[in-house]
Parts: sequence; C-alpha cells; structure tokens
Amino acid sequence: MSEENENTITLDKDLIKGVLLGTAKELQEQRKSRRRWLVFKISLFVIFIASAYIVGGGKISYKNGDKNQPHIAYIKIYGPIMSDQLADANQIIPALRQAFNTSLAKGVVLRINSPGGSPVHAGRLYKEIKKLRKEFPDKPMHAVIEDLGASAAYYIAAATDKIYVDQASMVGSIGVISSNFGFTELMKKVGIERRIYLSGSNKALMDPYLPAQPHIQKYWTEMLSEIHLQFIDAVKEGRGDRLNTDYPDIFSGLIWTGAKSIEMGLADNLGDLSDASQEILDGEINTVDYSPPVDIFKRFANESRVQIMALFAASNKPYLF
Repeated sequence: MSEENENTITLDKDLIKGVLLGTAKELQEQRKSRRRWLVFKISLFVIFIASAYIVGGGKISYKNGDKNQPHIAYIKIYGPIMSDQLADANQIIPALRQAFNTSLAKGVVLRINSPGGSPVHAGRLYKEIKKLRKEFPDKPMHAVIEDLGASAAYYIAAATDKIYVDQASMVGSIGVISSNFGFTELMKKVGIERRIYLSGSNKALMDPYLPAQPHIQKYWTEMLSEIHLQFIDAVKEGRGDRLNTDYPDIFSGLIWTGAKSIEMGLADNLGDLSDASQEILDGEINTVDYSPPVDIFKRFANESRVQIMALFAASNKPYLF
C-alpha cells in the first residue's frame, strides 16, 4: 500500500513538473510574439510617416496641385526662424525667388506656424519680400497664419499684401526678449568662487555667474528697445493705415486671437490656404509647395518641435475637446 502511494506521488510530481515547464515555454512564446508584434507596429508606423512625408512633402493637410497649370506657390515658415532650421532665411529666400519667377505661379502665399526667432533672419525675409513685391507688382503675396504667428513670424507676415488667420490663431507678440539666470546667491551658499579673466571691461556682460550691474542692464534694455523700434517700424510700414491705433497695447508684446487681430488691423481676413487660392485664382484651388527641400527626418523632428512649442505658447489658451 505504501509502495503504491510512493508511485502515485512520484507520478504526480512528474506531471506537475511537465505542466509547469509547458506553461513557462508558452509564456515565453507569448512574450516573443508580443515583442514581434510591437516591432512590426513600430516599423509600420515609421514606414507610414516616411511615406506620407515623401509623397506629401510635409503635412498632408493640402494635396499638392498641378504646377503645369496656373497655381498658387506656397512656402512654409514652420518652427524657429533661425540658422539651420526649416525657416532659415538662407533657405526661404531662394524659394521665394523661384516662386516669383515662375510664370504659372499667379500668387505666392506664406504658410506660417512659428513662435518667432531671430530678428536678423526676419529682417532679411521682410526686405526680400518687399523687394520681390516691387519687382513683381502684379503677383499678389499673402500670408496664412495657422496655429501661431508670433514675434519674428509676424514680422515676416507684415511684409505681405494680406494676412489670413483662423479665429483662434495666436497672432502678434510684437516685442523683443532676452533672458538668462543669475546664480550668484546660490554660489555664495555653496561656497563657489567665480574666476574670470577678460580684456574689455564689459566682455562678460551676460555672464550668469556674475552679479547684475545696473549700467549693463540699462545698456542691454536700450539695445532691445532699439530692435523693438525696428520691429514696430516694419509693422507700421507693412500694415499702414490698416493698423487700429486705438489699441495702446498693440506693440506691447501681447499675443492676440486671430479674430481680435483682425479687429486691431494686424490681420485682414479669416481664411486658410484654400481661401487665398480662390481669391487669387478667381475661385480655383490649385496650390503647389515651393518650400525648400529638407531631409525627411529633420523635417519630422522640426515639425514635432513646432507642435511642442505651440503647446507651450498656448498653455493659457482655452481648448475645445
């Protein structure tokens, strides 16, 4: 009787061991299967994004039209306006010249979605647009501000014939900013001494590890004010009598909704690229992308950054979900 019990116990242990080993193998296979499926989905997503950008040349909100027919040439001003970015003046200016020199391009439109950037790049683009408009007086040039057209981006838009906005676009921010941090009090608490050697008494004027000096602050503020006045003059020149001077804060650096910007004379009409095309082409919609070509992955990274910057800039803006 005892031998039978021992045999039974041994059999049960083997059975349990086999079941456990089988279960472990099954779990391993399930994990491998899930990993393979995850890799497949990620690969499919990357291929989809890459294909979309190759075919569409960027966002797929507008289908590229027929450049062999009368059309609107549009150029994107997306992201930071500065060197080595999508909105680098060195890249945008040749695209503008190509658009104006193409006979079938009956108008030129800037698609703007930018928080701003370098006043130097904005100033260069502003002057180039004014020059091309004078050289081609019969070819209208409009700007379409999408989510965001602020600071240097609005500087550029002010050079065009007409500015379209959405009622919820963010427009303006006519001001100049420069900022950094001061670490002197923290250094005192930690016991760190700053040692700096220079030639030129003001060479370290923006060093965050040195105490702020009143005469440097005064100098820096005056310099920013000078750039601000250049910005204001450009907006006044570009917008002319359309500016509503009843708003004393118009040049204060505040940002406005698209609807409010029309009321203030900072923009002209509600509309988008299709509306601009219909106006210039007598009701027809035919838009062709003349934006400078860029590396596909750089474009994807930069346009992702645009969306992040727009979210930060819109942190106090109400949304509908």
